Amino acid sequence: MHDRNRFLRQALHWAGVAFAIGILAAAVFVVHRALSQVTLSEILAAAGRVPATAVWLGLGFSILSHTCLCLVDMMAMRWVGARQPWYKVFAASFVSQAVSHNVGFGAVTGGAIRYRMYSHNRPGARVSPGAIARIMVFTGGSFGLGAVLWMIVALLWSPRQAAAITTLPVEMMHLLALAGIAVVAVAAVWTFLVRRPLPLPGLRLDPPRRWMLPLQGLLAMGDVACAGLVLYTFLPEHADLNVILYLGLYTTALMAGIASHVPGGLGVFEGAILVMLPGMPPEQVIGAALLYRLTYNLVPLLLAGLMMGLFELTHRKAPAASPAPTPGLPNEAAEELAA
Repeated sequence: MHDRNRFLRQALHWAGVAFAIGILAAAVFVVHRALSQVTLSEILAAAGRVPATAVWLGLGFSILSHTCLCLVDMMAMRWVGARQPWYKVFAASFVSQAVSHNVGFGAVTGGAIRYRMYSHNRPGARVSPGAIARIMVFTGGSFGLGAVLWMIVALLWSPRQAAAITTLPVEMMHLLALAGIAVVAVAAVWTFLVRRPLPLPGLRLDPPRRWMLPLQGLLAMGDVACAGLVLYTFLPEHADLNVILYLGLYTTALMAGIASHVPGGLGVFEGAILVMLPGMPPEQVIGAALLYRLTYNLVPLLLAGLMMGLFELTHRKAPAASPAPTPGLPNEAAEELAA
């Protein structure tokens, strides 16, 4: 039995690797085919034609998106029963999210940064590795909830247009919407009715407070919407594409990038956007994607690097009041995050 379970785990692992490689290969093929007749100068020229007002608007949406993520972290702190000053939660959330958006592997990168920034609290106020693991589950689940909700709204709002873009039957759009509704219904039943811990190995997940789930969904939808609107402001005229359907397509592209395990979904995200927006000139789509990467990924990453550097300099001069963690503690945190 042990050998069989080990074989199944290895098979699932390699199946996931093959799936990620397949997504990446498909993305490379799509991008190469779409840009085979386009030069780099045309892409840069298309990006340069985006008005300055659109760039500032994109920066504003980026700020709103990261603010929603920070508020989700505040809720996660309440959920795990930890108490931290709001500014420390905002700083840890922003830095960890900015790095995770670019590097990928959010459970590892985001968890490690939060552990580092929360390990310098006074005695009795430090956030435990187990609590950080639960925070990562809460924030990851929030993104999943927001993504599912936007896909439901988009499929119900414009099922025929979504079917035309995906070349799938309209009935399939309805079935996908129903599947998303079922996922949200399960989360609601667990939160409002069942209220029992989930039996996950090595990690106890209690249901959130009843008021948390609706607010969690709204913040998650706000995060996805604002992030998607960053790219939307840079795209060319798109009168035939309503913003609701666009956000559903953006969410799909974002999920494809995450599933590929490529850092930042680089190339995979762009390939998915090209496939789902076939009516737009490819050089303009890629030019808009470059501005999106600059506005939503690179600028926050540079700011996060400055914040992390300042944090390290500050705490090098003023060591934490709590005793140093034992050598086994980071490994314990990693194990709980990986569970």
